Order: sequence, then structure tokens, then C-alpha cells
Amino acid sequence: FVQGCSGRDIFVVTDGDDVIDFNVSDGDIVDISHLMSQTEKILNNYIHFELVNDPETGEVHTMLNIDSDGTGDQFTDAAILLRNVTLRDRIDIAGLWASGNIHAGASRPELNVTLTIVDNQATEIPEKNASFEISFSNATLPKDLTIPLSLNGSAKIAQDFKLQIPVWDESSNTYKTILSTSNNIPVKLKPGDEKFLVQVIPIADHIAEQLETISVALLEKKDHYQLKRSAESTIEISDGMDEISIQTVQPIAIEGKTPGGSILISRNGSLDISKDVNLLVKGTAENGRDVYYIPSEISFDPGATEAVINVVSYRDKDIEGEEFLEVIISSGDYKVRGPSSARVSVRDNSELNTNSGDIDLSNKVDLIDAIVALQVCAGKEPASVYAEASIINGKIGIQDVVFILKQIAK
Repeated sequence: FVQGCSGRDIFVVTDGDDVIDFNVSDGDIVDISHLMSQTEKILNNYIHFELVNDPETGEVHTMLNIDSDGTGDQFTDAAILLRNVTLRDRIDIAGLWASGNIHAGASRPELNVTLTIVDNQATEIPEKNASFEISFSNATLPKDLTIPLSLNGSAKIAQDFKLQIPVWDESSNTYKTILSTSNNIPVKLKPGDEKFLVQVIPIADHIAEQLETISVALLEKKDHYQLKRSAESTIEISDGMDEISIQTVQPIAIEGKTPGGSILISRNGSLDISKDVNLLVKGTAENGRDVYYIPSEISFDPGATEAVINVVSYRDKDIEGEEFLEVIISSGDYKVRGPSSARVSVRDNSELNTNSGDIDLSNKVDLIDAIVALQVCAGKEPASVYAEASIINGKIGIQDVVFILKQIAK
């Protein structure tokens, strides 16, 4: 009989041993490495568990049978009885090895690892990730397992892309993601899971480049797993198309008044080169007749990210009512992000009936008017300011702030 002490025990067993108190939960270890003549084969070919019924007590034990040369034909070279323990080949061999409860030299359970490309296309602008899946032949994995990758090609990790990896968090019972610039992938899966998805996130450098590639493959780690397929797979990273967006900044233009309305066009993409953006100018206000002419193309110089279109209305004697001018981003070698157009209202100067205190011409006197007036007093230049709304000589000052606050109080 072989009996351990309290706590963790290491049983260096031999043929015919009867182990009384082997306990997995205590961290006990059965060392059979000296009973194996060679250990380069998978562990399942060296050991076989067999359930044994005790006729006297009715208890169920496990017989650990050894095939010392690892052929897996006959497990008759040694037999060790593990009392009051029930172990099965398919379920427990991999688990005992992964948890360190069995020592078998360099031999390990069969574990195949496969890498499969899920999406081989990534773009910088707009950001679109590529992805690949790493899968295992079973869900029992070595503790603190890492998977090294071969990452070749013109795209470089940490410079052109990074990896997003799911990691199981036991405290919250959810997957959390980590960002990595290493080719060594940590593996921490939810118990029972056999695969996980790695996202390849392109790093936007705002520089026009040729198509970049990543050749990704698994690297061998023979002491932990074997590769199901080791061929390289290719992922491509492109700059993508520039993104153009448009929005109204100052929504109203008054005839003969400056600065008038304004529209902001923004650019995101390969900023090291120039970019031409095509425009359509529509609306009831005629371009070049009712407002200063707006060209059908606007050019971004290298490095520029914003351009402002000023909508300044001519003053005439016609009573035209309220009109509008709409600037539309038309097609080109870019993508439109968000709304494709922005508009400015064009109002007759003669129709302007500004209420005292209505600094932003919103047809009401409110706290926003007070804030705008304070900005003017501080020397700033808010977008919407109508001096005619001042209570004294068309010049906005602290008296307007006081007036507006009194109006609000009423």
C-alpha cells in the first residue's frame, strides 16, 4: 500500500502499487515517467484507465495500466491501483495532464491546433477588422497556454496593425478583450470552449500606401500541441477610401450681412496627399445670383482636414421671402460619412424683425442668447451673432446680458 500525508503528495509509483489516498483536488501527483521507455508519443498510447469494483466494500477504484513503449496495443507493463477514484481515458487523461496531476515526461495528450482565416480583408479608413480563428481538438487545455504566431509580410505588428484577443474573466463570467502587439497569443477560454476569434485591427497612419499583407501561421510547440495545418494564410490591409463629412455651422445668411452662413466639410484618410471633393449646389437661392458663387469642387491640401464654405447673400431690393441653399457632396474617390448635404437659410434683410435680446436669431430670447452675448463681451466670436438684437445702437454688450436675464426671469 502507498499512502500520502495531508496536503499535496507526489506518488512515484511502480508496478503493483496500491495508492490509498490519491486526491486530484489536493493537487496530488502520480509520477509514471520512469515507467515509460520513451515519451515522444501521445500520452493516450501509454496509459489506460480501467474501473475496478471492490467485491468486499462495493467501492469503485481505478486501475492505471501502463504500456511502456507507447504503442497503445497492450497496457500490460505495469498496473497501479488508485483507490476510491473513478477516472476515464476520454475524459480524464487530458485533464490530469493539464492540471499537473500526472507526470509523464515529455509525453502529452493529443491536442491539435488549427488556424482558419475568417475575414482576410482589413481597411484603415473606415476601420474594418480582419479576423482569424484558433481552434483546438478538445476543450481540455494546458494551464497558461500561449500560442506563438508567425507574422510575416509587408505589414508590421504595432506599426500597421494590432491584435484583439478575447480572454475569459472568471470573476465576471464574461469574455473581455485585450489589445496586443505581440505574436504570442494568450489562451484563456470559458470552460468547455474549443475556439476563439482573433481580430486584426489596422492602425490608421493617414499616409497613402500600397496594399499591405500579413502572412499568418501557427508556430510549433511540441510540448503542448501539434499543428493540424501549418501553411501560411494571407491577410490584406488597405488604406480604404477617404471619408468626407459635411455639416452646417451657421444656419442663417442675411442679405448684405457678413459673415453670413457657413458649412464645414471635413476629411479623414490619407492626409499626406491632396484631395478634391465634388459639390452640387442646389436650393431656392440661386448660386452666384442670390449668394456669392460657390464652386463645384473644393480641394484639400496635404495635411488639411477641414474646409469652410461661407454662404454670403447679396443684398437686393426684391422681397423674396426665406430661401435656402443646399451643398451636396457628390460622387468621387471617397466615401461620405453621415449626411451627404447641409443647408443654409437665406433671409431678406428687409424682412428681418429682430427682437431685442434675440442674439442668435432663434425667434426667442433664452439663456443661449445670454451665453452668446457674454462670449462677445469676452472677445470671442460665436457662430451666430446678430448685432441688431442689441438694445443699444446695435452694439452687443453687458447691458444685453442683463436685459436677457431679466426677460428670462419674467
